[in-house]
Amino acid sequence: MDLRGSGVVLATSALLIPVFSSTAAGAAGGTTFPSSSSLTAPVKATEWVEDAIIYQVFVRTFSPEGTLQGVTDRLEYIASLGVNTVYLLPIHPIGQIRRVGTLGSPYSIRDHLQVDPALGTLADLQELVRRAHALGLRVLLDLVPNHTSFDNPLITERPEWYVRDANGNPLPPNKDWLDVAQLNYADPGLRRYMIDVATYWLQATGIDGFRVDAPAYVPLDFWRQFAAEIKTRFPHALLLAESGESWLMEAFDAQYDWSFLTMIADALQKENDPQLILAEINYWRDSEGKLIPKLRYLENHDHDRFLGRFSEEELIPAATVLFTLPGIPMIYAGQEIGAVVRPSLFDPFKVDWNTRNDRVFGLYRQLISLRQSHAALRRGELVPITVDEGEGVLAFGRIYGDETVLIAANFRPKTRSVRLALADLWYSGTGQDPAKVEVIPLWTSWGETGAGAREPGAGADEPGAGTDEAGAGAAAKAEVAAGADTGGAARTDTGSAIEARPGFTGQSVAKTEPSNGAGLVPRQGARAEGGRFEFALPPYGAGVYRLAPRS
Repeated sequence: MDLRGSGVVLATSALLIPVFSSTAAGAAGGTTFPSSSSLTAPVKATEWVEDAIIYQVFVRTFSPEGTLQGVTDRLEYIASLGVNTVYLLPIHPIGQIRRVGTLGSPYSIRDHLQVDPALGTLADLQELVRRAHALGLRVLLDLVPNHTSFDNPLITERPEWYVRDANGNPLPPNKDWLDVAQLNYADPGLRRYMIDVATYWLQATGIDGFRVDAPAYVPLDFWRQFAAEIKTRFPHALLLAESGESWLMEAFDAQYDWSFLTMIADALQKENDPQLILAEINYWRDSEGKLIPKLRYLENHDHDRFLGRFSEEELIPAATVLFTLPGIPMIYAGQEIGAVVRPSLFDPFKVDWNTRNDRVFGLYRQLISLRQSHAALRRGELVPITVDEGEGVLAFGRIYGDETVLIAANFRPKTRSVRLALADLWYSGTGQDPAKVEVIPLWTSWGETGAGAREPGAGADEPGAGTDEAGAGAAAKAEVAAGADTGGAARTDTGSAIEARPGFTGQSVAKTEPSNGAGLVPRQGARAEGGRFEFALPPYGAGVYRLAPRS
């Protein structure tokens, strides 16, 4: 479907770009994009970005059909995971010239204003967004402003929009991206065009923003102009920069954290101190001292599957940290079922949904549910905790209002006897004597009673709403029953079991290393006295706890 022949024409450049009008605007003949039925009146992106949990989808590999309809048909499954934002890799026609592989890279775009016919139609995309919104899911598209394919019509229609060599030939951005041609942002016509492209998709489909590819290749003054215009008209739209340069935050709401995965890997493989992860995160603060919103991941389309590199046991501390640190956690479709092979970006590939690893699936659902249930894990201040004993253990706190949460993760293959200094965390969160603190488990990888987590996917609220406000939700009220045996299932405060999978029930601790107090069970050996918390973490074990005044 040629989108240039549809809708209301916006003649902001020599090229004609269709712009769809909303019913509210009362434009005759305009196409109305679908409203958000479960998402209430749009809120500014800065108000929902901290609550986002992103699910990345490569449309042609996601379903047997490999189409937008294939994604729409499975949106209920995506929503059931507890995520609240779907991010689609580029959905545009792919270039033929200099194509890499059989199908080519989705980032080699032949036309920014069309939906690839192999994936479906504009109507299919509109329906996907409408259905996602009805389920409480936001939708991001991948915007690729830096380059096009070598057979994009703009190369001949607007030659001045490209960087060229002395002979007039379009140049690639670098020696690795040889299938795409670099755009020239010195030209004002190109700038106008790319802003209009973004405006078109926001209006035509009702999407909720963009993940922007390689923005560091594009001048900052363009991004200032881009953000000013887009945010004026679409304040709800999230602008997520793939690049990690700090200067981009003048124009973007959030950006990728390019160091997180490397530091997780180094903590597991090289036995680096995992506490260095906190130092890196704390480094990225703005002029007001606030943490810069960063997207973090264990895998994506540019990286191998985590379980292709690490064991299921090593996944436990890594995933726990991903879903309890500040920022925006993202998972790549198939990650939640334990896929080990990264989908090809250039050749035919389909995610095999029949190979679900129930143990991994249960882990992700529980951690996503935990994050959604506790405002402190999404919006809380990050407080590093001194680990007096316990090499290889990462410990930190999150404080939001009167909710104080402690996270501890063991990145080593042996049980660690741990002693944490809680003074900074507890006093900062409550102003009370740290010697009078009780540590109550919310979730542990070995299946200790978790109080306050809700059933994943059940009763889906709009993102950022309906979950616990600090001190007001179930997690702040729950108590752990003495001697409770959950059989590995985390529980809600009403006693209903979250779907727990075999393997996260104190795996191998009792078999290979006699209990010796291993596992944080408050009435079986762990102590919180004198502002110190002493306990043992199983190999690659992790736990999340609520701090409360001792009664």
